[in-house]
Amino acid sequence: YASYFGSINDLKSLSSYTINRLYPEIKNEENPTISLLNIVMNQQIDLVLNWIRVGFIHGVMNTDNTSISGETFDYGPCAFMNKYNPEQIYSSIDYNKRYAFGNQGIVIKWNISRFAESLLPIIHKDKNKSIKLAQSTIDKFDEIWKKKYYNMMLKKIGIKNNNKSLYPIIDELLDLMKKKSLDYTNTFWDLYNDSKESEFNNDLECIEWKKKWKKSINMFSNMKEMKILMRKNNPVFIPRNNLVKEAIEKATHGNLNLFNDLLKVISKPYQYSNKYNKFMTPPDSKFENDFKTYCGT
Repeated sequence: YASYFGSINDLKSLSSYTINRLYPEIKNEENPTISLLNIVMNQQIDLVLNWIRVGFIHGVMNTDNTSISGETFDYGPCAFMNKYNPEQIYSSIDYNKRYAFGNQGIVIKWNISRFAESLLPIIHKDKNKSIKLAQSTIDKFDEIWKKKYYNMMLKKIGIKNNNKSLYPIIDELLDLMKKKSLDYTNTFWDLYNDSKESEFNNDLECIEWKKKWKKSINMFSNMKEMKILMRKNNPVFIPRNNLVKEAIEKATHGNLNLFNDLLKVISKPYQYSNKYNKFMTPPDSKFENDFKTYCGT
């Protein structure tokens, strides 16, 4: 707003206020505005990767819903994914799947590029130099995203070593999860728990992948570290859409039992308890296909 409708002094004042309030460590750098762009880009990459880590779909990632502080806000048509599908949406207004689960990284890069545009007048007094400096920052996005993405996903399967030779094992796992319509959250719990009912102990393709995974753990880590990393990076419980809907409906009619139970479970999402097994069960296909969230959700 300051960039489009205000003066250059308005933009400088707002930028200076932002840096002093949120990122005072960069105020004495050679070009604090470029440093601001860089730090916001990295903050947003970390944030969106944390969404992906737990299967969260924001649902309305407009630029005005992207915070310079790197916090998630404007909760509306958001939801947690059940079956793994990079094209999954729940938002009733996302007709073209712009904000689908697998598009969130692409969208945040687009949003950061718009942020960069708004800073152009104060990055450098020479417009061409300003564009070049901003573009050089945005050009780093894909490599930073890729490295941090695979680092996060490798931790989900219990491997701390971010070695590029391990990237295909993540891609293969996600391909299997999509092909076999596996639940995103439960898949990692099944791997951690070595569940006998799991596809990874019963399906031939999944069994083959599991062998590669075990080999990678032995090569780059160990079973003890694997268990610790998986517990830290994979929630056991998520607020599943069907449970949230049911809890709200019952609470509206005066019955808060499910609401309170759900709140208790998702307040400690990494702590397994067999008395809460029902909270791990995904909804049936009909509910999943019909369910929509709205800006008021």
